[in-house]
Order: sequence, then C-alpha cells, then structure tokens
Amino acid sequence: MNLLDILHSELNPVPVSQEIVPLIEAGGRVVSEDIRARIPLPSYDQSSRDGFALASLSEMGASYRLLEFEAFAGNSETISLRAGEACAVMTGGLIPLGASRVVPKEHCAPMADTLQLDLAAMGLPPFIQRVGEEVGLHEIIIKRGELVQAEDLGLLASTGNGQIPVYRRPRVGFFATGTELLELGQAPVAGMKFASNHYMLAELCSLYGSEGHNMGRVSDRGEVLTKLFSEIVEGDLDLVISTGGMGPGRYDLLEESFVAAGGRLVVNSLPMLPGRSTLVGWLGTTLFYGLPGTPRAIRPLFTELISRSLLAMQGLLENAPVQIEARLIRDCRLRRADVPSLQGGKLSYQDGRVWVERVARTGSPDCFMLVPAGSDCLEANSSVRVHLTRSPFSR
Repeated sequence: MNLLDILHSELNPVPVSQEIVPLIEAGGRVVSEDIRARIPLPSYDQSSRDGFALASLSEMGASYRLLEFEAFAGNSETISLRAGEACAVMTGGLIPLGASRVVPKEHCAPMADTLQLDLAAMGLPPFIQRVGEEVGLHEIIIKRGELVQAEDLGLLASTGNGQIPVYRRPRVGFFATGTELLELGQAPVAGMKFASNHYMLAELCSLYGSEGHNMGRVSDRGEVLTKLFSEIVEGDLDLVISTGGMGPGRYDLLEESFVAAGGRLVVNSLPMLPGRSTLVGWLGTTLFYGLPGTPRAIRPLFTELISRSLLAMQGLLENAPVQIEARLIRDCRLRRADVPSLQGGKLSYQDGRVWVERVARTGSPDCFMLVPAGSDCLEANSSVRVHLTRSPFSR
C-alpha cells in the first residue's frame, strides 16, 4: 500500500445521499442499491427462429396438419396445438399452448394444410426460449456500487426498470487564492497573471461524475479565508478544492485560516512530488483539499487522490486507479531522488509490450508513473508502475 492509498483509507469518504432518476438519465451513474428484474426475460415462452411450432416430434419424416394461424412478435393471441398439429411462428413470437418445439423453416415443407419435415429435423434443438431463461424474476441485474453502462440500459428497460436509485453527484466547490490573479478579458498587468486553474478543475470534476462550482478568486487575507472556511462548514458542498496559498510565504495563510475556522487537519504536506504544498482535512462534513497553485501539480494530485474521494462519495466500490507495468522508451531524469514522485506519461504498445515516456511540460498525460525514492534517473527499457488517468465515467 503506497502513501496515497494510506491517506485515502484514513479519509474514508462515505457515499453521499441517493436520488431516483429516470432510466434515460441513469447511464454513467452508480446505483445505490441492488437492481432486480421486475419481470423475467423473456417474459413469455418465445420462438428463437422463424419456422413452425409442433405439439411433438416423434417420427422421422412425420406429416402434420398445418393450422391457419401465425404466431408473430407482438401478437398476443394464441392457440392450443394438439398432437399432430403445427402452425407458423416467427422469431420472438408467442409459443402456442401445447407446443414442445419449433422447427426452423428451412427443414419444413408446407403444402396447403399439411406440413412435411425433413429427416434432419429430429436432431435439432427445440428453439424455444422459456420464461426467465435469460433473466429470472427478481434476479439481480446490477449490484449496489456498480456503474450503469450503456449495455445495461437495454437490459434494465427489458426487465421493467424505469426508475433507478443512484447516488447523487457530489457537489464540489473550488477557488483560487491570490490577489495577483486576473480574469480572462481583463487587460494584462505587469506582476499579475490570468486565473486558469478553475477551468481545469471544472472539467476534471465533470470527468469524475461530479458537479463543479466555481467559487471564484479569494484574497490572501487571513480574515477573508477564515470567513470563507466558516461558510463552507455551514454549506452543502461535499468537497472543496483550493489552489495556491500553501507555500511558506508571508501571504500563504491558508493553513492558518483553515485551523482558525475549526478545520480538522489530516495532513499539511505529502512527502512526495508533487504534494509537499498540499493540505487535506475536514471542514465539518466537507472534505477539503488545499493544492499547490501550478497546473502541473494539480492534475496528478487530482487524478491520484481527489478522484478517489469523488468515486467513493458516489459509492463506486472499485475506486483505485488502474495500475499496469510499462517499460520506459528513454531515460527519465528526475529533479529529486529523496522522495517518491508522480511523472506524467504517454503510453504506447509495440512488440507485444506496453511502453511509456514522460510527457513534455505542455503535454497531456494518459498515465502517471509512480517513481519510488532512491534514484535520480530511470534508465530506458526499465520497468515502471503506471496508473491510468482514464475515468470510469469516460464514454
């Protein structure tokens, strides 16, 4: 178990409340209770082939009296067949009473009111799907804590489930600290920079099934931060993320204000890169993450840590990142060797192996390499553990 696993286990975020949504909105949601079949599938004995329904098949080359009735899908009328009788039936059609099998039409020779079978018909299966053969009445279709996938929707509809209990989407607030931040549209000013983190956080929250709420820019002043934290305690947000204000500078007052507002501190630094300027704790029942201000640090910390909290809040039982082994395409030199680090990577597949290389500063990673402490350079062709960045909610 690595450092982030231990922290996630200690935080142990619990699922949020549930809500009922119509089936059309249930895709990509996590069910909050076992979903069972309200009706069996199929709900009636049906034919699995176009052909003829027979009361019995006891003699090779037998001849049957052909009735003027056709059982087709959507026809709820039926008849009773007696020994020696047959009628036409289509795929999905209701099996007549007394019928024991369906013989595909390619093995049948209908002539006026008589049906003749070829010799191969004796060895064929019955081609009848009985009630509940695919899904039994009250059988579990999706278990609590599982994600509703596209292919599940048709099955849910077929078994009569039109309203689905799911965990609601977590409400996530995020804000940036700093008086040096400008909004897009404002004129550039020396010593100021454009606020950018909230754009990335909004997308990441959506990517992990959550509702993102931009709380804007917040002053570095301690009393302003303390007031905001007190409001969060009284509010309805499930998780809050701040960026910036976590350094050793005289204006980095986030931790001090967090404690002053009654926040319960879990960690105020992670012994890894990125992560040294990271605060994690609770503001009442709201989980709080104070992250560094640089986007290059925010993405790996969100993917490796915050995303797991969001998935757990949605009741998703499998919330740990998918881990695989890959080999380095080229040498990877590290800035520091005394602490473990997360390095953004790009995966490729060649010669039956998975390969990875570190992404450029402006690149978009599809994985993060988990680099242990103790080496300032990982050599080409060496094996490294990687976590995939793909969200389980990705379509």
